[in-house]
Amino acid sequence: MGKNNQLYVRGRFVRDPKVVDAKDDSGRKYVFGRLAVDQPFTDSNGDTQTSVSYFELKAFDLPPAKSLTVM
Repeated sequence: MGKNNQLYVRGRFVRDPKVVDAKDDSGRKYVFGRLAVDQPFTDSNGDTQTSVSYFELKAFDLPPAKSLTVM
């Protein structure tokens, strides 16, 4: 029986995103959350397992750029 090692992942929120005010009195907002990424794989015994990686999500509400520079 062949092994199924096709690469695919599924992401999900572990902690709902929370929007808070920046602590520098700039009026900007920050979004914090936590994501889990599930990646199934087949181990050496032929059993299906799932590897889970956790990522902290930190997004910042930045002012729009006046110009873009390509390097």
